[in-house]
Amino acid sequence: MPRKIGQVCNACQAEKRPESEGAIPLNFKFVAVCGSGKIVKIGGSDPRYPISGTTQSGTPFFLHYVSSKAGVLGFTRALAREVGGDNICVNSIMPGLTISSPNQEGVTSPEQLADRRKRRAIQRDQYPADLVGTVIFLASDDSDFMTGQAIGVDGGMNMH
Repeated sequence: MPRKIGQVCNACQAEKRPESEGAIPLNFKFVAVCGSGKIVKIGGSDPRYPISGTTQSGTPFFLHYVSSKAGVLGFTRALAREVGGDNICVNSIMPGLTISSPNQEGVTSPEQLADRRKRRAIQRDQYPADLVGTVIFLASDDSDFMTGQAIGVDGGMNMH
C-alpha cells in the first residue's frame, strides 16, 4: 500500500531553558511522525552545540546534552524493535550544526563557524535544505526495510 509523506516536526527552534534542565525533555519531546508506518526523529535542537558528533565522539563539557542525544538513539532503536512487527519503520537523522535562522547570529561566532567548516569533508555551512533529501527518503517507500538506524547528515564531519 503506497504511503504518503506526512508532516515533519522541526525541533530546531529550541525552548529557552537552562542548559541542563532543557536538554533531556527537549530532545525527547520532538519526534516527527511521517505518514503511516514511518517515524523519523531529527536529532538537532539547539544551534549552540555540535549535534551528530556528540554521541559519536563524547563531546566534553556537554554531559547533559550528550546523554540526552544518546537517549534519543536508544529510543529510536528500542521503538524500532517494539513496532517493527507492525511494519513501522523508526529512524533518526543526526544533523551537524545547521544554520536554521537569523537567531543564530551572536550565538555561534564566525570563528566557530569557520572551524566547523574546516572539520567537514564538505567545507561549507549546513542549512535545513541539506536534510530534506534524507527526510524524504526515510518517509518514502524506498526505506521500507530500514529501521532502527541513525543517519548522519553533517557534511562528513563524523564518518562511521
